[in-house]
Amino acid sequence: MSKKIIGLLTAMTMGLTGIGAFPSGTFGGFDIKADADIISGGPCGDNVIWEFDSDGTLKFSGKGEMAYTNTLSQYSSEWEGFRNVGEIKKVVIEEGITNIVSAAFNYCQSLESVIIPSSVTDIGTYAFFKCPNLKSVTIPDSVTYIGMYAFSGCSSLENISIPSSLETLGHDAFEGTPFLEAKRAESPIYVIGDHLIDGRSAKGNAVIPDGVAVINDFSFYNNTDLTGVTIPSSVKFIDFEAFYGCTSMKSITIPETTKLYMSSLGYYDKVEDNHHETCKTDDFTIIGYNGTSAEKYAVSNGFDFVSLGNAPGDFDGSGAADVDDLVLMQKITAGWKVDVKYTSAADLNGDKDVDVDDLVLMQKKVAGWKV
Repeated sequence: MSKKIIGLLTAMTMGLTGIGAFPSGTFGGFDIKADADIISGGPCGDNVIWEFDSDGTLKFSGKGEMAYTNTLSQYSSEWEGFRNVGEIKKVVIEEGITNIVSAAFNYCQSLESVIIPSSVTDIGTYAFFKCPNLKSVTIPDSVTYIGMYAFSGCSSLENISIPSSLETLGHDAFEGTPFLEAKRAESPIYVIGDHLIDGRSAKGNAVIPDGVAVINDFSFYNNTDLTGVTIPSSVKFIDFEAFYGCTSMKSITIPETTKLYMSSLGYYDKVEDNHHETCKTDDFTIIGYNGTSAEKYAVSNGFDFVSLGNAPGDFDGSGAADVDDLVLMQKITAGWKVDVKYTSAADLNGDKDVDVDDLVLMQKKVAGWKV
């Protein structure tokens, strides 16, 4: 056997056994690429480590939560230096890690791809904020939480796979992306699962689709083209500042079971000489049922309230149809003399009579059925 062949076999044996490694190149007609060198790494959580290699790949492996160990700043990562000089091109998070910590990869100017495993449930606030070269992200079905501004400002992000399992989506999570702009062009109301997350391009009277349970915070923020909104009974929560800055909308009707959060309606931001002041919309009126979140919000915030009477089934005036109302209904239909204030609310089928048919509807209503 010639010395040349023996030398090549020796080199291959060294590479395979870990004694040595090939540099990148062509050997014996084969293209061979050396493993990228690990430049830096360390812990980022109790059972998670990070490694950054010479190919620009930032990899996370281990089990459980990713967390910062740098005590200098709450959101200062150990891989900060590589992010600042634009060296991070790819992020690989291995199976077993359960979260992406807040601001983990924000401002990664050269980041082009990210692999998120099915073990991840939370994507933190500002996680991928302003990564201008990130074009596509697949979010696994395991994810239930995406924090505010998570992908905001990713100016090349066109494709995002968002699971229906999502329970919480922070405001402006996709603001400033081609993905969200395309969704707005398709429809002025963008819904993921049962969450309405964007209505900023809606004009006139917006009709919320039936089945929406949550109108996300800031979803109609500063939409001055919005003059009204129709809200179905499926909506259970109108989140923080959902309609903040909608100054052309002068009134809104709130379903009986819909809960209103702080500043969700009737406020806007007044700016003068770089001074911001929160103001109430002039002559703003809330229409709703007695004792409900709508009336409580109107009273506590000083808005006009127009009553629709007691909510259907709420004839004890508590603000909701509940078991107490059901007991009263059973007594009424059984012929008992009951002293109640709003017996008209017991006529659920609208036939101007309170009978067994209304009792059946009441049982369904209290059980959570849509009546």
